[in-house]
Amino acid sequence: WLEEPPTKYEITFVDYNGTTVLKQGNVAVGTIPIAPTFEDGILAGSTGKPATSEFTYIFDHWSPALEEVTQAMTYTAVYREEAKTYTVTFKNEDNSVIETRQYHYGETPVCMNQPTKENTAEFTYALRWTPQIQTVMADAEYTAVFDATTNKYSVTLQCSPSGAAVLSGGGLYNYNESVTLKATANEGYNFLGWSDNQGELNTTREIAITEDVLLVANFKCQTCDNVTIQWLDYD
Repeated sequence: WLEEPPTKYEITFVDYNGTTVLKQGNVAVGTIPIAPTFEDGILAGSTGKPATSEFTYIFDHWSPALEEVTQAMTYTAVYREEAKTYTVTFKNEDNSVIETRQYHYGETPVCMNQPTKENTAEFTYALRWTPQIQTVMADAEYTAVFDATTNKYSVTLQCSPSGAAVLSGGGLYNYNESVTLKATANEGYNFLGWSDNQGELNTTREIAITEDVLLVANFKCQTCDNVTIQWLDYD
């Protein structure tokens, strides 16, 4: 006699790892098996595919695709990956929040509203972030730090008339640095004073540097007024 063909076959649904059975049973030939239900990307009977630092995993489909039963079959859950997002917060030096944004794993965060600190006569400020900004791998918080650089100012010395003296003290100096200026008269010249009318008739003086300085040491030639003119006959 002829053996009747099976009317049912065993259908098995397994998780992504191929070993965790989510559902199993005999299903009538010619019908499409009913897959396990899922909610929020998690299949019934599954703990889900574990997330990594970079991705979360959401159930997407079965492999192979569900079809009418003609034989025993095993279906495996396939998950799609979704890039994880992390919260990055930028704060000012007073700890106030500048902005908070979401970034995908591996992105480099950028503060779109860069804070500034007004420079002073003494200092110029440069922004940096602490800790140092790096690609996103977790929630992160960065705080603005303003590194101060002491400003330098120039001291320029001149004498009038030119060549009347030897000058010393010119150059670049830090803000509020004390500088000794000296004008040593060459022979035949008398010191008249400084162009800013400070320092009286002292050829040596000290000043505190708070800005660029241009000073002229004024002198008078002792012999320039005693010029002898000798007239010679044409022959």
